[in-house]
Amino acid sequence: MDELLTRNGLAETVGLVAFFAGDLPDPGTLRARVAERWGGETRLRLVLEPPPNGYRRLTGRPRWAVTDGFDAAEHVLPVVEVSEVSEGAEGAEVAEVVGPVGEGPDANSEGNHGGSPATSPAANLSTNPAGTFPTNPAGTLDELLARQLRRPMPAGSPPWRLLPVRGVPGGGFALVLLAHHALLDGTSLVTLLRLLLDGPAELPGSLLPKPRQEPGSLLPKPRQEPGRPIDLARLIRALHAELRPGGPLPGPRDSAAHPEVAHPEVAHPEVALAELDHESVRAARSLPSGAGATLSELLLCWAAGALRSAYGHTGTADGPDATPVQASIPVDLRTRETAHELGNIVSAVRVPLPSHTPTPHARLTACRQLLTGVRSRGREQHDVTRIVEAANRMGPWVLGPLAARGYSPAYAAVGTTALKWRNPQCSLDHRPLLRIAALPPLHKPGTVNFGAVACGRTVTLAVVSHAERGAARRLADAVGHELALLAAQA
Repeated sequence: MDELLTRNGLAETVGLVAFFAGDLPDPGTLRARVAERWGGETRLRLVLEPPPNGYRRLTGRPRWAVTDGFDAAEHVLPVVEVSEVSEGAEGAEVAEVVGPVGEGPDANSEGNHGGSPATSPAANLSTNPAGTFPTNPAGTLDELLARQLRRPMPAGSPPWRLLPVRGVPGGGFALVLLAHHALLDGTSLVTLLRLLLDGPAELPGSLLPKPRQEPGSLLPKPRQEPGRPIDLARLIRALHAELRPGGPLPGPRDSAAHPEVAHPEVAHPEVALAELDHESVRAARSLPSGAGATLSELLLCWAAGALRSAYGHTGTADGPDATPVQASIPVDLRTRETAHELGNIVSAVRVPLPSHTPTPHARLTACRQLLTGVRSRGREQHDVTRIVEAANRMGPWVLGPLAARGYSPAYAAVGTTALKWRNPQCSLDHRPLLRIAALPPLHKPGTVNFGAVACGRTVTLAVVSHAERGAARRLADAVGHELALLAAQA
């Protein structure tokens, strides 16, 4: 899975946005806190090394190597101030916050924006290890986040950054934690944020300082799970199901005004954040169809309803030859004993999005049925990944077709990521934590990803869209509408 994330021609940057009340701490204080709380974590000192040049590049594989020391100044970026006024398409490009995330020649390449996958195993890392920060303003927060998600992390440096932001909507400030998905997944970002906040300087388990690790392959050794033999027949069926194509995103109702839908090469990367009504979420969970519903189930329902509301009912989801839009849902493979382990420790399952279902109540029921047993299905998918890993040892060329297919809209045009923050009474240097947003990665044109984080009495939605201009905000508003329809039935 990690190596696929470095070969799919995408930036694969994921993020977490934490909003706080009060004034932003002094930059020196923030860097000192990062060095104190994260400096002992080996995972944050890993750098991706490409295979050697020459013929060995055809058969070699990228490897993680541990860097010496921990430089907080390199990873805590200069403060950026956003505004409530959009800079527009041209202004956004001028005010782009590149910094160490790079403005390298590959940053705007076709491969990094959804064209054909790049050939280099580390091609979705920028070739420019350094950059410059322009003067403010940097546009809106949504525009800033969209630019960060589409920029590759720098080569030659551990691929993560912490960006302090002033001027966020509602007042206060935000910290944006960004990382390459092969290095850290969403749960890892949550763990790091929890470690950074006021309170004990250590978490149990794997976040305690570790001995220096030796450089090794990008792909981890398969986890040994005694007593769970691989059922080859079941895996063949699972692999066959995974290769079945899904339907594309439908065009908007006014598709004639949106040529981006017909011409994905000009699709527009966007991010839209929205705070969902907490009482409406509670009301949705009080429905007979929503009793005990997880945030993942609710988010899948909201995404299905939002696509139906924004784009209308599509014929591709009906009939014996139906080709429904497929949604990819990550499955955390951590156990209770490894809950705080850092890394990319997830699998994923794919389900048909029930956007053809006519009512919100029926969509929620369908989504809950689709996600029944999702954790065991995620482990099964992990076994498929182990077979792919074994095949990959014949040469990295094996992953090329898989990366091209697995990250195409035909495989999964929609993604959903739900995270829960379990201790809302937190602060950073006595500045209260208000809410958190999860930033899924920006995928190829014709895709949209939804992220949601429950934090105390807040649920924050993030829509990361690579479709027609304005799609992210349209879909975020449609999620709010879907939630209101559900709450009205309570």
